[in-house]
This record gives sequence, C-alpha cells and structure tokens, in this order.
Amino acid sequence: MTVLPTYSGILNETPHTNPKCTASLGTVTIDVNHCHYVLTGNTTGSDNGTDATVSIVCGAAGPIKITGPLGCTVSVPSQTPTSGGVVYDNETNHPGGSAIKVTATSTGITFTSTAACGFVGIPSHGNNATYVGSVIATGYTDNVNNSTTNLTTIHEGPQVGVSIS
Repeated sequence: MTVLPTYSGILNETPHTNPKCTASLGTVTIDVNHCHYVLTGNTTGSDNGTDATVSIVCGAAGPIKITGPLGCTVSVPSQTPTSGGVVYDNETNHPGGSAIKVTATSTGITFTSTAACGFVGIPSHGNNATYVGSVIATGYTDNVNNSTTNLTTIHEGPQVGVSIS
C-alpha cells in the first residue's frame, strides 16, 4: 500500500481541527513534500509488525520536514527504518465501508536537524528516531483510472471498502 500522508491537528485530539500539530517543544508544522509511506509485507498481528516493513520514499521535493519553534527543523529522508514495522487489522464497522487499521512501530529512523535544534537537545543528525502510531486507511474509487497518474494528485471518487486477508 502506498500512502501520501497529511498531518494536521493536535496530537491525540479528535477531531483534528487545529491546522498544526503540537509537540513537547510547542507547535510544529509537518511538510511531507510529497514523500510517501510504502507499507509492504504480511503480518500476523502477534509479531509486533516485524515482518511488515514501512519505507519512506521521497522524490525531488523531499525530505519530510518537521519545523518547530526557534527555527528548529528536523528532516527525514527516504529510507527503510532499521527495525519495527506495521501490523494490519480489518476495521469492519468503519463509516463508509470497511477499512484497515495500520499500527506502526518504526525505530532507527535517520534524520538531520538545523543548528537551532541543539538548543532543545536534538542532535544535528542521528539514526535513532522512533515513530509509533496508528491510522485508519480507507479506499476510494479512482476517478482518473490512469496508472500513470502522479500519486501526489488526489482524484478520489466515492469511498469503497478495503480489507486484508
């Protein structure tokens, strides 16, 4: 599954109504720069996602940039984190049709940061960042029906059910 992520809102707040996320440093903006998450593999749900990998794939516009206060910006380039992965579960009672819950635990994420991040204890580079979270993945009819369509342009139609087996 290829996912074009968007981030908005306050972490752990539902519904997401604020246009920016917050972190321990304050308000942050996440610009994915058309980077995609590629979710692959199979998982049993009992292996903590170790056999279903997640990769970050960025084109020329990448990397992902997380910008906080004081001029601190953390950049996350294309990569496959060194450990962890994803677990998939069917969500049969989702509004609009079935969906897939994707729970990610990825560690060993490589990053770089601006000098301003040093003031808040973030090193200039590392490979020890962690992403833990879950999302609900839904499916939509492709209104373009063209396999050469650029994945950064959304042409979605009505929602359709999706499931894993």
